[in-house]
Amino acid sequence: MQHLCFCAVIVPSLFNGYQSIYQALIQSSDEGFQFLPVNDAAQLLSTFISGSNLFGSCSLSCNQNILCRTFDINGEVPNQCRLFQGDIHTHGSIVPSSVSNARVGGIQYSSDLFLNYGQSCSSNSAENRYLICGDSATWECPPNAYWNPASGTCLAQSPLLGSLCQQGLDMCRKDLNYTCLQFNQCGRT
Repeated sequence: MQHLCFCAVIVPSLFNGYQSIYQALIQSSDEGFQFLPVNDAAQLLSTFISGSNLFGSCSLSCNQNILCRTFDINGEVPNQCRLFQGDIHTHGSIVPSSVSNARVGGIQYSSDLFLNYGQSCSSNSAENRYLICGDSATWECPPNAYWNPASGTCLAQSPLLGSLCQQGLDMCRKDLNYTCLQFNQCGRT
């Protein structure tokens, strides 16, 4: 059984010439595990090879990518980082890896990061790592995420056909033409 631990990461970033600092809570598995997404084709964002401090550079890359929520290192190839869309708990599994120092990490978001949700913005508003300035000039969830009023956060949409959903929430991946059908499962329109 894998164990998960939490650690805080402070990520300095440059947006439009201004330096911003983002804090993220990183959930990490023990060594010897990799991430198995429920829909690899829809969830894999990128892979790259890194030499030193692989876990640090991989978690930094995931935290700087607005679509990334889960990553793993050494899962299939030594010194490889893979970035994924989707939540570490609901959109995949943590499974044993043949690489002994493989490890899975996931970004954990808290509601205080989404306080601007629904407020006015403009195209020249300061960059926001967790929200985008939408067509209606208000802060919205990024692509492939939906607003969950119960948690006060943007959560990843499900990339799995047949997964449970709730009417009135955009819980299913729209880019895959999924919608919440009348029997509360993600399906094609």
